Amino acid sequence: MPADITNSDLKTIYDDASTKDEVKTAIENAVKNDSGHDNDSHQERLAVFLKASKEVTDLPTAPSNEIKLQLYAYYKQGLACALGDAPGMFDFTAKAKYNAWKKVCDEGVTPDVAQQKYIDLVRELQAAE
Repeated sequence: MPADITNSDLKTIYDDASTKDEVKTAIENAVKNDSGHDNDSHQERLAVFLKASKEVTDLPTAPSNEIKLQLYAYYKQGLACALGDAPGMFDFTAKAKYNAWKKVCDEGVTPDVAQQKYIDLVRELQAAE
């Protein structure tokens, strides 16, 4: 991870994401460091994770639906969102997203690991272009 990501970078990402409560909460938790992590490396990984979430939208070729589901699951788990109730059986897209995320939860993937897996997957997609 690049060592040049600073708290001001986190603030910029926070300001850019003013309508995304989940992102705000993840950044606030990283800054508070309630989880006992090494705060600098945790904030740095979070900044890289959020940067990767913006970069993935700039890929010249859209990833497959399977990869999109992986990205969705790692993103939601990386923000430590609550899984919630399963969607209705006729909302196929929402059901696929829910199942992908539930699988990540059931595997015991922590938010930190999910962030790293998301970063790695985005970098892999960028390298393939």
